[in-house]
Amino acid sequence: MDLPQLIATDNPEAGYIAAYAEPWPGGLNLMTSSNATSFELNRRIDVPAVLGETLDDLASGPLYRLDRGNRFQVRIYSGALSSVDELGLFAGANIAAILNQDGQWELLQFQNADLVGVDTYELSMLLRGQQGTEQAMRDPVPAGQRFVLIDNAVVQPDLLSGQAALSLTYRIGPPAKDVGDPAYLEVVKSFAGRGQKPFSPAHVKAQRTGSDIQLSWIRRTRLGGDDWQPVEVPLSEELEAYEIDILSGETVVRTLYSQQPQTTYTSTEEIADWATPQAQLDIAVYQISTAFGRGSANRRVVTVQ
Repeated sequence: MDLPQLIATDNPEAGYIAAYAEPWPGGLNLMTSSNATSFELNRRIDVPAVLGETLDDLASGPLYRLDRGNRFQVRIYSGALSSVDELGLFAGANIAAILNQDGQWELLQFQNADLVGVDTYELSMLLRGQQGTEQAMRDPVPAGQRFVLIDNAVVQPDLLSGQAALSLTYRIGPPAKDVGDPAYLEVVKSFAGRGQKPFSPAHVKAQRTGSDIQLSWIRRTRLGGDDWQPVEVPLSEELEAYEIDILSGETVVRTLYSQQPQTTYTSTEEIADWATPQAQLDIAVYQISTAFGRGSANRRVVTVQ
């Protein structure tokens, strides 16, 4: 799974693996090869993950507050789900990954897990698009998609910096069998380094100052954003930098660059782009990572105040 970096000590390039087998053989070997012929032991997976599939369509929902409207059912292959109180939810409990039809993962949390059938739960009181995954929401994500509970069974492959981006052949199977045995599952995968991708900025605004337009936003952070003590969340990047696209439909008419969470769209640039002053602007703001490049966009039509 290409996921955001779940904890600060994780390798942001390496992605994550969740594995399950029936019956569980006491553990699984994760083998890797760069040529699909010579395999080496990468790591052992000791705990089966709670995997399943969604049984209902899942529509997009509100961000940064409880989604009280959406509820959906999942069928899991083993293990169990349980409800938590609101304090536990906001402390980070009950986080799951759901794969959308485009191959992207949304991280969401659920407060209520009601058993409604054999190995089947209805999940409700949701927190959507967690850890910068809001752009993986769809209208809807159709039923039948992969569901993974994020707990200590979800692990990372042991990869050096730069290896994750390579297309490697992974084989996963019981230690008692040879890597060429049919019991081994083979997957060819390269990780995109999703853990290094900056989150989309928040609260994008446009304010006319004289004849220019001041654009501003609030930075988010990939790591350490839950600490309420600092005045500002940590940067989590080598440098602070942003790119701002000014758009006409899907055409970028101008890209601005800034090293702080604001920039000026000058009247000279505005007239050159549009011929007349604009009451609204379609803009997309990206934070830049030296390791990943552009992060997720906050694109919106803003009214020039």
